[in-house]
Amino acid sequence: MFAGKSQLQKLGFLSMGFLVQSPSPGQGAPRIVIAQPADYLADLKACLVQYHDAIAREIGTGDAAVYYATSYYLHGLAAGAEASGDFAVMDALAGFVRQIMAQARPLVRNGVTYQEWGPWDQNGNPQQLNTFQATGALARTAAIIKARPAFKARYGALADQIVAFVDQSIFRYWFDKVSGVYRDPAGARRGGQIPWLPVALGGWGEYPVWNDKCSHLGMMAAWMYQATGNPLYLEYASRVAMGFRAHVALQNGSWIWDKGAVPVRPGDNLAGSPDTSHANREAMMVVAMYEAGIEFRLPDVQAVASTFTHLIWNHSEADPRFNNYIDGGNLAFASHQPWENGNIYLGWDMVGRYSAEAQRVLALSYQAMKAGGSLNPSLANNATSYGRVMLSGTLARNMAP
Repeated sequence: MFAGKSQLQKLGFLSMGFLVQSPSPGQGAPRIVIAQPADYLADLKACLVQYHDAIAREIGTGDAAVYYATSYYLHGLAAGAEASGDFAVMDALAGFVRQIMAQARPLVRNGVTYQEWGPWDQNGNPQQLNTFQATGALARTAAIIKARPAFKARYGALADQIVAFVDQSIFRYWFDKVSGVYRDPAGARRGGQIPWLPVALGGWGEYPVWNDKCSHLGMMAAWMYQATGNPLYLEYASRVAMGFRAHVALQNGSWIWDKGAVPVRPGDNLAGSPDTSHANREAMMVVAMYEAGIEFRLPDVQAVASTFTHLIWNHSEADPRFNNYIDGGNLAFASHQPWENGNIYLGWDMVGRYSAEAQRVLALSYQAMKAGGSLNPSLANNATSYGRVMLSGTLARNMAP
């Protein structure tokens, strides 16, 4: 059995270690071991060695569609660097970030030349979702550098380059008040329109279901605000946060959103609610906003953590699995059968910093993945190279002071 919450606090959960369960050698009986942040960091470094060439190959493609997944590697390294201040991890991350920015190529729009990743979509624009997801990892890296004096001294110039790249690639290209794709020269706000928001927040008011690209924009804006203090980014982040809050409802103390509002389509979403894998973006956004002091408060983050532990997780410590939908539904999603769409390393993992129960579930799951052998469908989907990097980095981050 696991120690109760008070005992976990006595053991120094947030700063010292976390109790996980593993079989005793040769007996198959459960035993208690303590995983320290240093253990997760060692795993992250081992992954860095194992997957270094694979990461470099992905970055070398210059393809935004590939970078959609590459961002998971970068986020995992960013989490590990933030947790530890380790220069070896940060050096690797900095190298990859320099390489990925170097793959951008010129794109001229309205007489202005931008640096973007290709290939362009059918309208001659960068691939929006893929570019947003990849660029978020860069903005997060800049925020981490600026927050730690030792990192700022060593990588400050890189952070400034990242800020300039993200600003022109995302905020100027898409949202500049005068020249962006979503320009709004007559608007009262500093920035242009955010089309996925209601009219009252400077959007188009035509999106009844929350758009995950808006989540990417929100977390990018939060990290850019942390890196620069520029009120323009605060404005973008605040508008997105207020827009998302309007979609949220409570279900037994847990946050859900758009339940029953998502279109039901055969062969795609069968539940009419957000699916667990894609909803990682909202979990990550809420944590990023909270940590930047924007809109969300600790009870909000804990309500998202409750979604993970009370609705998504199957409440088994011996065989942890994750439902396909955030409201606890487990119908098939697209080609994924029950339990197969429970990816939790893309954002749900970040709530472990604010919930001992969530961290326990994450630690148990990670321990089972490390042990190998036959994995249930949920753990098998998380036990990828991306999942190993993300979870090892984020589990360490969750335990950092």
